[in-house]
Amino acid sequence: MGTLTKDRGITAKGARAMFNASFITRRRRLIYPKFCQVRDSYVETDIARNIGTVPQLEEVIDDVNTPLLSDFPDYSQTWTNRLFKARLSISRSLMEFDQVGQTRTLIHSLAARLANFPDLLMITRLLSGTMTCYDGQNLISTTHPAPQGGTVQSNWMNGTTPVNFCTNAPVETVARQLQTDFRNAITRMRSFRDDKNQPWHSDDIRPEDLIILCSPLLWKPFQQALMSKQIFATDNIYVGDVREVVASNYLPITGANAADWWLCHVGEMARPIQLSRFRRIRTEEIQDAFDPKTLSFEGEEVTVTPDDIAELASAMLETNMGHQGSNADADVIENDRFLMSARWRGEVFGGEWKNIVFVDNDIA
Repeated sequence: MGTLTKDRGITAKGARAMFNASFITRRRRLIYPKFCQVRDSYVETDIARNIGTVPQLEEVIDDVNTPLLSDFPDYSQTWTNRLFKARLSISRSLMEFDQVGQTRTLIHSLAARLANFPDLLMITRLLSGTMTCYDGQNLISTTHPAPQGGTVQSNWMNGTTPVNFCTNAPVETVARQLQTDFRNAITRMRSFRDDKNQPWHSDDIRPEDLIILCSPLLWKPFQQALMSKQIFATDNIYVGDVREVVASNYLPITGANAADWWLCHVGEMARPIQLSRFRRIRTEEIQDAFDPKTLSFEGEEVTVTPDDIAELASAMLETNMGHQGSNADADVIENDRFLMSARWRGEVFGGEWKNIVFVDNDIA
């Protein structure tokens, strides 16, 4: 038999403490910080300017009449921080007769959902095909603007590894095919030109700057293709060519899209995806008031960092929970229930398209 817990006495302060600890613990396992340039925003509609272009040095013939470098496009991007919310109604009787900690579990689950939401939103936007970036095109497009004297550019390429092949062929065989697609993807990334028709990646693309995003279906073959020292009993020449292979559980594992994947260059500030999080508390306020500490949360040591506080500042938990009989809220009295609301405001949108290549295996 279950034993009585303290859940019958959960107050608003206690609910927030459990929520915050669970939120901070969970967010450290998220993947979006690997791919996104995070922007803190304090207004409903925000804008970034002078992005996606670089000046180019030219030989000076007359150092008196040197032209100003003002002939580059002033790319800008506007986005709206949208509101996302989950509202829960908890029966007052459930809390009063809770013997197995259901209410406590519900609070932890809500915190996990809110912490995971940026991952879900990033994948949703990526799959939607409507994540516009600064050049007015979708992040993944075959018609990105042409550089001076060049042709339109595409970061969308067809792969050679369809779903039925991935599900039926041995892992090593799939890995070999993925190596071919990877070679083509890295070649495509190296070919991108800036608006002056110069190589966007002017330096060598280092393996430590590359991350692959894929579905769980491709995770094991990619581990074999790019992380294993040997494949088919021979030395693997592709071993270590990327920093990491990340499989998101929000990506499909069946259907035509399950074999699609993305090669991302994340070694620069200009990440392929951008995430805006609306913040009520500014960074300087966090730094002034922050007192580093390690908390013990249900047997687990949790070290709270300024970044944790910054992330938590973009989320909010509201509840009218209180001790039995001590909460005079009208809804509690009239409907015999407690309410809880978790909310997050922000947006995910396209970043630097030249730092991502989409390998489409739908029609392979």
